[in-house]
Amino acid sequence: MVDLRSDTLTMPDYPMLETILTARLGDDGRTDAKGRGEDPTINRLEDMAAALVGKEAAILMPTGTFGNTIAVMTHCHAGQTVLVDGKIAGISPIMFLNIRIAHEKCGCARKILPLIRQRDSIYNTLILSMPGAGKTTLLRDSIRALSNGEAYGIRLKVCVVDERSEIAASFHGVPQNDMGPRTDVMDGCGKAEGMQLLIRSMSPQIIAVDELGAESDFYAVEQALNCGSRVLGTIHAGNMKELSEKPYLKRWMERRLFQRFIFLEKEADGRRKMQVYDEHMERITC
Repeated sequence: MVDLRSDTLTMPDYPMLETILTARLGDDGRTDAKGRGEDPTINRLEDMAAALVGKEAAILMPTGTFGNTIAVMTHCHAGQTVLVDGKIAGISPIMFLNIRIAHEKCGCARKILPLIRQRDSIYNTLILSMPGAGKTTLLRDSIRALSNGEAYGIRLKVCVVDERSEIAASFHGVPQNDMGPRTDVMDGCGKAEGMQLLIRSMSPQIIAVDELGAESDFYAVEQALNCGSRVLGTIHAGNMKELSEKPYLKRWMERRLFQRFIFLEKEADGRRKMQVYDEHMERITC
């Protein structure tokens, strides 16, 4: 690798400045019959660079960002991720967009609210389903109802970690969906970090979070449960077998940290079927 960052690491001497002032110029955007630009100085530089590395030709990249972009588009196919220091930094090239609308359906949680009630609060509850079955919609309406007192006549203080803005659909910090009057939303914040911040500063009665999955998420949930907050969350699982095969969920079930499990299923006609279980995995009538 050749490091040519002298423009940012060193100062030009007088011969270099004289060369810059007397260099022949041209329009590099205009090409001749061979496809080369009209700037003779750039052409000479490209020829010199190609000869140094034994290549047929070279091209001048005006910025490092320009060079990185060309490299990504050259080596990455559609949908491939770009890694920087082992972490995903982007996807390139982007060929299609999938637009998800965080719509609300007020009242859809009415049936389950009596089943998750524990005195003046709720049981620690997980909503489980396959992707696209509506667990986020059910979570959103549960938050609204618990916050405005619709459920038990008591307005509960709910704090939401909305990592991808799918629950509240906040715009400039203002939820566009009805989240209830006693709900605080942390928008665009990672689930684990958000739960820890809420515990330290917001004294939540209920912490609501969507799509638990990473190891750090489960650790943060356990911290919340040990601090007196109730947790209302969602997770991907289609049935009891899948639930027990997830290592952290299996441990939670053995310790009975969660007392309500709501399985949500989308039927062929679009309607949702809900099945509610207690910590002993016994069915509760819904």
